[in-house]
Amino acid sequence: MDQELMERIDTFLEANRGALVEDLFALARIPSVRAGALDGKPFGEECARVLDCAIAMCEREGLKTKNDQYYCGSAKYGESEHEIGFVAHLDIVPAGDRDGWDTEPFEPVLKNGTAYGRGVRDNKSGMVSGLYAIKCIKDLGIPLKHSLRLIMGCAEETSMEDIPYFLAHNKAPDFCLVPDTLFPVCHGEKGIYGGDFLMDAGEDFIEFKGGFATNVVPDKAHAIVKGSFDLAALQAKAPKNIQLSAHQDGLLVKASGTTAHAALPEQSVNAIRVLADYIATNGLVSGKSLEAVRFISEMLSDNYGEHFGVAFEDEPSGKLTCIGGMVDLEGGKIKLNINIRYSVTHRGELITEGLQRCAKEHGVEYVFDSDSKPNYIPKDHPAVVQLTKVYAEVTGTELPPYVMGGGTYARHLPNAVAFGPDDPEEKLPLGQGNCHEPNECQSIDGLLKAVKIYICALLELDKTL
Repeated sequence: MDQELMERIDTFLEANRGALVEDLFALARIPSVRAGALDGKPFGEECARVLDCAIAMCEREGLKTKNDQYYCGSAKYGESEHEIGFVAHLDIVPAGDRDGWDTEPFEPVLKNGTAYGRGVRDNKSGMVSGLYAIKCIKDLGIPLKHSLRLIMGCAEETSMEDIPYFLAHNKAPDFCLVPDTLFPVCHGEKGIYGGDFLMDAGEDFIEFKGGFATNVVPDKAHAIVKGSFDLAALQAKAPKNIQLSAHQDGLLVKASGTTAHAALPEQSVNAIRVLADYIATNGLVSGKSLEAVRFISEMLSDNYGEHFGVAFEDEPSGKLTCIGGMVDLEGGKIKLNINIRYSVTHRGELITEGLQRCAKEHGVEYVFDSDSKPNYIPKDHPAVVQLTKVYAEVTGTELPPYVMGGGTYARHLPNAVAFGPDDPEEKLPLGQGNCHEPNECQSIDGLLKAVKIYICALLELDKTL
């Protein structure tokens, strides 16, 4: 890396630190959770509002912008038809139970150099890092043979239908970086598979509910059980993660766990499983109600689909993972939603067959929902090699490319990899601060370092591609 250029980049970043934080906070104040479609706004008012805000930032920096009917937007720097894309998303998952937050999720704050608020990490920091990487190259007058296009989606956390819409109405960039994971280069993403198990709720439940998103291990779940109970005796024996209280129709059972992203469930504790296991083992229900909670408890007792009969592992991407993300009682049926991240050499059709066998064996119903195929680019791809080198040169740390269970826009784009902005060496409290978790946070020093990596990556890709 040219030392003089690195010094100019450092000077730019320090001069723009405050502006970057202001832009991040402006986006984070908008609760851009996908909602029902409105006229001309397919993902609801808040997703449209956050896109308007982001586009205005890009126009302020002199970029040529386009709004693709509020599915997504883009901003271009340069006149070449050959483009390098930088693809972030502006939609977010819900904040969840506010009791888990130390701050208001949509009133972002800066404490000790760290930003707190829903979306400051996933993925509004990605949009801001892309904008300031392009701004730096533009402001420093660094010549490029490629144009740079910042693409901003509004449905990544749900269906990702925004990117197919973009591709149907725009030419895909020659290569894309997706800033929605850990550094260094994620050259593969597991398949993402979803479905629902339906079981007879029996006669004993008034409510049985947990989770707020399919791709999050829930940390809260509850049930209302009909009947008369010795509350004091039950409370005396209840574990710490179970709270019991009287309800006008019976007993309210609340379970707590430890949340995590569905792609990284290893350190999580699923509150749905905690709830089902407690009810199943303490004589609170019988008949079909007991069968239902026994099934849930057994199936969710591991994170790898072993009890569902769909466990799988390969060399590039490791074990398949499986969580129960949501559960609800509807029309006399308990519906358990599952979210599976399957290995890059595996096939979703085989998972469907396994889950159907499981349902038949246990006398329940299984309904397929979705299957997003894996994405995989070999480690020796020139862009993967170059990005790995850039990360090592900027940070002084050599780390290999990797495959992950998370899903990003890279799986829907030709010639794309996920690349940062998160620091793989950052340590966060278990169940706190990360994507989809309470107290979601973003180190500003870490974000500025990511912008520097992105600037260097774009410059090197401009030479390589």
